[in-house]
Amino acid sequence: MKNYLALKLGLFLAFSVFITTVFAGGNPVLVPQTFSPVLSDSTMTADTSHWHYSIKENKMTSDTTFIATNRSLEKVPMSFPYEEGTFVFLKVRYMEKYNNVYLTINQGQFNTGVDGLDVRVRFDNDPPLTWHCTEPTDGSTTTIFFSRDEDFIKKLLASKRFIVEVVFYDQGVHQIEFDTHGLVWDHLPPPPPVKEEKRKRK
Repeated sequence: MKNYLALKLGLFLAFSVFITTVFAGGNPVLVPQTFSPVLSDSTMTADTSHWHYSIKENKMTSDTTFIATNRSLEKVPMSFPYEEGTFVFLKVRYMEKYNNVYLTINQGQFNTGVDGLDVRVRFDNDPPLTWHCTEPTDGSTTTIFFSRDEDFIKKLLASKRFIVEVVFYDQGVHQIEFDTHGLVWDHLPPPPPVKEEKRKRK
C-alpha cells in the first residue's frame, strides 16, 4: 500500500514539474508538433519565398491589377540627406492586360534621363547583361521600368538570385541583390492581333 502511495506521489510530482516547465518559463521542453503555414489573400506565398503578392481593383474600370513584390536583401547605404539608406523593391505587375517589371525606392533617386538609363543585371551565375530601363510617364525618379518585360519575367521565373547594378543620383553606383526563387506568375498578355491577309483580286 505504501509503495502504491509513493508511486502516485512520484507521478504527481513529475506531472507538476512538467506543467511548471511548460507554463512558468522553465527550461524548454521538446514537444513534437506539426506546422502548416496559413496563406492569407494579401500574401499568397510560402514562408520560404521572398515574393509577396497583392491584388488591387480599379474602382473606375473594375480591372484587376496583380503585383508580386520582392525586397532587396540589404539596404543601399546612402549619404546626406538619406543617411538611413533604402531598401529597393523589385516588382512584377500585371495591369491593363500587360506585364511590367520595375524597381522602386522610398529614399533617394535613380539617375535617370530623358532616354532612360542602362543597368547591368545578372541572373544566378549567368554572365552579366546590359538592360535598358525607362522612367515612368509622370517623371518620377524613384521608379525605373525594365524593357522587354516578357523576356525579363522568363529569366526571373528560372532564377534563384538576381543582382542589378544601378546608379543613384549623387549616391554613386550600387549593386543590389534579391532572392528571386519561388516566383509564381501566370499572367500573360493577350496575343498580338493577327493581320488579315489582303484579299487577292483576280
